[in-house]
Amino acid sequence: MRDKIQAKMQQLIEQYCKENNMESMWREPVIKYADAHSPLFDKLREIIDPDHHYPTDYMPEATLVLSYFMPFKKEIVDSNTTGELTSPEWAAAYGATNTIAGYLNEKISEYIKELGYNACPPTDLGIVRAEQLRSRWSQRHVGYIAGQGTFGINNMLISDKGCAGRYYTVITTLPLEADSVVEEERCLYKKDGSCRLCVERCPVNALQESGFVSYDCLDQCNKNEDIYGHGACGKCAAGMPCSYKE
Repeated sequence: MRDKIQAKMQQLIEQYCKENNMESMWREPVIKYADAHSPLFDKLREIIDPDHHYPTDYMPEATLVLSYFMPFKKEIVDSNTTGELTSPEWAAAYGATNTIAGYLNEKISEYIKELGYNACPPTDLGIVRAEQLRSRWSQRHVGYIAGQGTFGINNMLISDKGCAGRYYTVITTLPLEADSVVEEERCLYKKDGSCRLCVERCPVNALQESGFVSYDCLDQCNKNEDIYGHGACGKCAAGMPCSYKE
């Protein structure tokens, strides 16, 4: 079943690119599965937002959350290693990934239903703006529960293929075994203090020892959105040891 889902996802990406006459910006997606009833979802109400959704809010009979990571191709990652503003290539990939994710969520949900199970993408992902920017469904934190990786000090989730890319999810009733949370630390700074490149390269010093200054990060993303039409930055996720893994 896992192999079928993986193959279908890759097929859908290729189909989408062909239909839209575009070259793929992504490597093969990384797919992992979270237990829909994991107690770690309770933790998200403590560390993200008190109203963070549970998988069962979307589907009472949910068994799993399918988490998939869309890793950018190396040339896109490399394009964003210099300058204060995001590169045109990174901005384009950011926007295109959000667009294809809507397509993939719909099509993979349809495919899972054809297999005899239920599936739906999450909705109501709205950002709550208080003292921090928070989401009612954090794709990255759900990815962590699904065993996608560990968090770097850049707040990016470091997957098997690095942190340069985008995470998305689909709630399902698939009868598969959930993946385990990754135990081994993947952030070199957290592991042994040997890397702080993401902190040094943030153009607005949003990554600080005292914590993440989310509104400074947002302001920089908004500046890029005014130029490129996409609120992306990615300077803390490009050109790092954790950015790109084969």
